[in-house]
Amino acid sequence: MVNSLEQKFVEMNFSVGHLVHFVVGPFLLVTTCPLICLIFCYFIQYCKASIHILYNDIMSYGVIGIFIEIIKNNIPSKQIWLIVFGYYVFQYMLYFMMPGEKAQGPTTENGYIPSYKQHGTICFLINVSLTFLGFFEFGLPLDKLFDNLIAFILVSITFAYFFTILLYVKGLVYPTYPKDVKYTGNFIYDYYTGLEKYPNVFGINAKQLINSRIGMTQWALISLCYYFKEYSYLKSISPNGIITAKDIITSPVFISAILQNIYLLKFFIWEIGYFHTLDVMHDSSGFYIMWGILSWVPAVYPFHTGVLLSYRLNQNHSKLMLNSLSLTHAVIIYLIGIISIYVNYDCDDQKIYVRSKKGECQIWGKPVKVVKAEYDIYERNKKVTKKSILLCSGYWGIARHFHYIPELIFALMICIPFYNASYLQYFYFFYLCLLLIDRTSRDDERCSQKYGKFWTEYCEHVPYKMLPPFY
Repeated sequence: MVNSLEQKFVEMNFSVGHLVHFVVGPFLLVTTCPLICLIFCYFIQYCKASIHILYNDIMSYGVIGIFIEIIKNNIPSKQIWLIVFGYYVFQYMLYFMMPGEKAQGPTTENGYIPSYKQHGTICFLINVSLTFLGFFEFGLPLDKLFDNLIAFILVSITFAYFFTILLYVKGLVYPTYPKDVKYTGNFIYDYYTGLEKYPNVFGINAKQLINSRIGMTQWALISLCYYFKEYSYLKSISPNGIITAKDIITSPVFISAILQNIYLLKFFIWEIGYFHTLDVMHDSSGFYIMWGILSWVPAVYPFHTGVLLSYRLNQNHSKLMLNSLSLTHAVIIYLIGIISIYVNYDCDDQKIYVRSKKGECQIWGKPVKVVKAEYDIYERNKKVTKKSILLCSGYWGIARHFHYIPELIFALMICIPFYNASYLQYFYFFYLCLLLIDRTSRDDERCSQKYGKFWTEYCEHVPYKMLPPFY
């Protein structure tokens, strides 16, 4: 069992605020997030991208009845269980089979140094290549994901609960690094946030396996499967069974899917940098991260692509063949999307470059301005002072979290603003706006706690959080 002397117990004052934060809020998220995932998938699979149809169905069946109908009519087959489980096993095997150098993440406040394997890009390319080959060369019915979407998500939800409960029990009984365990004694809150920061499972850092290799990869592959569905449908209704290159590159579903895959390729190129972000460094491996990656991401993150597909599948045949984007609009979205991906990558690369040069370099033709900061951590039970560099030049001189702006522009592009299928096709964009605005505040708070007076000095140099002069 976890040694109580090595745990952080929190005495909670049961005021209304604490009750909401530690009990009510986590409980509602743990119980309602699966329902939201199911409704989103139902909207794609059954509602023809029509809010009106969804509303009528809820009115007909009732709030509880609609979920009963969803589950009753979409019981996963044995084959679907095996496919999802096989996907997890394949990602686990690929992690071990592919060569890659070891990399270290940031040291935790109690001295633990997480280890990662640097081969995310090749693993991602293998997954995408096998998906294309499986569909176009070997005739695997990957387009059928759309027709069985709810069943697949039900399996993902079940596995996600199973894995997160296992991680909770592991954190109690056999933690990887007991000093980093955060245990309050409140099961709901502890399960929601997680006990361990970096649990190792079967020789793998669970955050890298689940967050990155399983979660981000399935986001990419699901978006591709949505396009495969449209491709098969267009081919079936085409008079000669031929789809032209223009039909493909101007399809809103294809544009959305391919841009997401380019974005996720960028993610895997920068994967080790991701593990140095504040969210990964500070958030433990509980429901919030692990369940979200396994269930919320595949249901919600490619949702807009599914909405576009659902709308197009229910168009009149003759109208559908003409109802793609114009070549001009398609090129505009491709260019803005790809430029946004590059700027987002360049922002993060700029910070890494300056820190590697210890602040002795130039950005955009000018000597960089930095704040040389210090912060304290514990290594082997001893307090150690570390040094860091807070960049005040380049993108990071515009705003403290300017890198979120190109990410939001990209999010708008993959919702395809020139193509009106449904108001809900923009859900991901507005969801990400709220998520990143909240993240900027949490990041600022964490940095303030970590760097103290140095962060105050940095904020004087860079007063805006994200978008000058508004925020």
